[in-house]
Amino acid sequence: MPHSTLTRRLLATAALAGVAVLPTACGDGDLKDLAGSLNNAGDCIQLITQFGQFGVNVLRDEQGQADAQKSLDELKAKAPAEVQDDIDVLNTKIVELRDAPDEAARQAIVDSPEFSAATDAITEYIKQTCEQQ
Repeated sequence: MPHSTLTRRLLATAALAGVAVLPTACGDGDLKDLAGSLNNAGDCIQLITQFGQFGVNVLRDEQGQADAQKSLDELKAKAPAEVQDDIDVLNTKIVELRDAPDEAARQAIVDSPEFSAATDAITEYIKQTCEQQ
């Protein structure tokens, strides 16, 4: 089932990014360093949340897909140029999913190399961003 595969991929991203952030947020710096680390952790969590909301909503009904599109738009507003095209691919795939005639067609879209490559690129961007913070 495509939803569970996509959800598992996004949860794995969240777990890996969270592991990268925790040592920074809980390091042995002074209070100012800790506050800065927690702020950076919040930025990381926001990226994970936005992409996670995309994953949860993309295969739902039309309202869910509109919510998925909104999540991608929020992510795109902060994302660097290197993943802008990937976000655009996923926005295009949302339209294709909305127009898909049945579950088999939706599965084919989610399983497409373009969809996978875009989600992988965004996942990698989130992991790298969270590891740097």
